[in-house]
Amino acid sequence: MNIGFKINLNLIIILIWTILCLMFMVQAKSSPSSIVIECDDYKNLEEHMLKISGNINDKRYPYPSKDEEFSTFCRNIKTGAKFTKDYTQQCLQQNPSGKSILTIIAYSITQSAKKYCARRNPKIRKEMIQIAKCTNPNRKLLTECFQTYLDRMNLTFKVEPDKNKFPYLCCVTDVLSTCMTEKLRNGNPVCSEEAIDNFQKFFGGAMKNAMNFACENFEDQQDRCQNMIEKQVKLNGGLPHVQWRTPFTILIEFFKTL
Repeated sequence: MNIGFKINLNLIIILIWTILCLMFMVQAKSSPSSIVIECDDYKNLEEHMLKISGNINDKRYPYPSKDEEFSTFCRNIKTGAKFTKDYTQQCLQQNPSGKSILTIIAYSITQSAKKYCARRNPKIRKEMIQIAKCTNPNRKLLTECFQTYLDRMNLTFKVEPDKNKFPYLCCVTDVLSTCMTEKLRNGNPVCSEEAIDNFQKFFGGAMKNAMNFACENFEDQQDRCQNMIEKQVKLNGGLPHVQWRTPFTILIEFFKTL
C-alpha cells in the first residue's frame, strides 16, 4: 500500500547522528560519571523514561501548576535524560537506529523543557502552568489516547510487507496527536486553543521529532492512516493491551528487526 510517505533510512541516520555528535560534544564535559546499567531491565528503563514522558499518563509526574513545583519537574527531566543517555551508550551500540531514535526523542523533550527550567521568567512559566491546568485534570482522557497509541505501535512488528512498517509507525504517531487534541477540546475543564497548542509543541512536538526525519508531512493523510491502522487491527483479531507505559521499549525492539 502506497500512502504517500517518503522513507529514507540513510537520511535519518545521517541527520540524527549529526545532531547527536554536536549534542554529546557539548555535554561531554559537564556530564557526571555513568552508572552501570542492566540492559535487559526494560522496567527500570521505563521508570526513568516516565520522568521525561510520563506527564500525561502517570500521576507521579504532573506538569507544574505553580512556581514551587518547577524544581521537581525539572529535576525529573534532567534525571530521566541522563539515564537515557547512559542507557543508549551502554546498551544500544549494536542497535544504532534504536539508539538514535531513543536519544533524539529524549533530547527533544529535554530541549522543550529547558526554556521553563533554565529561566525564572514569570511569563514563560505561566505558559507551562497553563498547560498544567489544562492537562493534569484531563490525564485520564489523555491516558486513553496514549494506551491506544502503545497498543497500536506494538502491532508494527506484524505489519506486512516490511516496507509498510515505517508508514504504519508514522500513522500511529500522528493519530496520537489528533486524539489528544480532541480529548482536550472536550475535556473537563475544556482547554483553550492556546493551551492545547502549547501542549502539542511541548509534548507532541518532541514525540514526533524523530519520526519527522522518516516521514513527510502527512497531515493530509489522516483518512489513509486511519484505514491502515484499522486494517492492521482487524488482521490481528483486535488490539491487545501491552504492559509498557512508554513507546521507548517498543521502538528499541522494533529497530532490532531492521
